[in-house]
Amino acid sequence: MTKPVNSLLSRPLFSSFLPMRGTRVGLSRSSTLAFPRTSFRSHTHFNDHRRCFSKLVPNPRDSTLKKTEGIGLYLLLGGVLLASVGLYAEKARITQQPPATASSDDFAKISVPITERILPLVEHYRTGRMIIRPVVAIAGCSGVGKSHFAHQLLVDLQKKGINAKILHFDDFIDPGPFEGAREDIHPNFDHRTAHAFLKKVADDEPIIEKLTWDLTGPKPVKVKENYDLRSVELLIFEGEFTLCDETTYDFVNLSNVRIAVDAADKDIINWDWKRARDLETSDFAAFAELRTKSLSKYRRLAEPLIKQYADFILTKEKNHRYHLQRLT
Repeated sequence: MTKPVNSLLSRPLFSSFLPMRGTRVGLSRSSTLAFPRTSFRSHTHFNDHRRCFSKLVPNPRDSTLKKTEGIGLYLLLGGVLLASVGLYAEKARITQQPPATASSDDFAKISVPITERILPLVEHYRTGRMIIRPVVAIAGCSGVGKSHFAHQLLVDLQKKGINAKILHFDDFIDPGPFEGAREDIHPNFDHRTAHAFLKKVADDEPIIEKLTWDLTGPKPVKVKENYDLRSVELLIFEGEFTLCDETTYDFVNLSNVRIAVDAADKDIINWDWKRARDLETSDFAAFAELRTKSLSKYRRLAEPLIKQYADFILTKEKNHRYHLQRLT
């Protein structure tokens, strides 16, 4: 017996797929499925439509299950991504570099970025990964405080258990001009003797004889010195031309860590005057004029060569407060 359509509409079966009217189910926009607009004259006719429609439209519960599985997969991938980001952030925090600039009158604080650059090099030398001992080069004009800074760095490294030694490039400045000197840069700097000495250092000679300045008397004089490199793990080159390249004195490639020291001209002149060693005049105005000319020459010829290779620029104030700028 055929049942009336009204009785069929009251069945839960019909209401279960009413929400599917006009719903897109995994098909393109052009193939959107809509509920068929056919009159249901019989139960058989209705079931024919139901069977046809169920082949094209998935069970809503199956779709919900797939959505749940997809959400779970996204959550899992998101968790892995967040964990990776967290690990990366922690690693970045641990290996974070010091600030690019720092200011302090406490040398132990200002030297942290420099010593952190030095320590791995010394460790490589100790373990044989570096054959030639590492070198720190400190450059700057005469009177800027290179020797004082080198001594401070030496003491700081010794406290960290590093056996370091300073090489003053002023030891290669002769009392007077000599043949073969670069008069346009410094007429008294014996760069050939300096290179000969540094070759012996590279050849790992334990003790090297050289001349050095004796500053204990009323006037500086040169005396012989046995430069002892036994057990030395790090060299500190200190001098005006330690970062000059092949266009002048060709020393820059010998260093691993490079520091340029700078200050205002007026402060350099005042510091030089207070040291008052072997002054050519007792008149400050005349002395300042001479030093201004030499500083002008340095700024024009040597400073551009030095600062282009520096890893750090250390600027000193009048009160000797340091400002450190990391360039590399």
